[in-house]
Amino acid sequence: MNLTFNALLDGVIQSIKVASIELWKRIMIWGHLSILPWVKRRIPNFYSFAEEAFIVLDKTVGFAKELAKRVIDAWKALRTRLLKQEIKIERNNNGTYVRQVVNWTYEPKEEKTVQREVIEEIISADDLPFLQITIERQRELLRTKSFELNMTEIRDQEVLEYEQAI
Repeated sequence: MNLTFNALLDGVIQSIKVASIELWKRIMIWGHLSILPWVKRRIPNFYSFAEEAFIVLDKTVGFAKELAKRVIDAWKALRTRLLKQEIKIERNNNGTYVRQVVNWTYEPKEEKTVQREVIEEIISADDLPFLQITIERQRELLRTKSFELNMTEIRDQEVLEYEQAI
């Protein structure tokens, strides 16, 4: 039950992140079209402070948007070299897990070949990245003792959602 709650919580958090950017855009438009004119008419002595507050807030969010754009650009640059990353998790009989990360990379300056790197480690249940695992994958892990994630596909989808939001 805890696994299901964590996966649900992760989905809700991701949705809130995307929705909050869109909501902030609407709040700023509303503030400039409604609140500031009202303050100017009703409380003219306070107008310069209110206007400055909106400017500072908008710049702060603008910085966050710029940071998000840079993260997106960095991901796209990484994806020219990182062709794919898969994570496989298997449950052992002793209550530990084996996490295997497989990276397929491409370096155009080096003979234009794809390189495969495998990193494997033993982890405890507490170390599992459950917040990145869907409910279906959690059930699969309990039922079959293993599952695989295509992390590049997951991150590509997240980046697409952020791009659409900003």
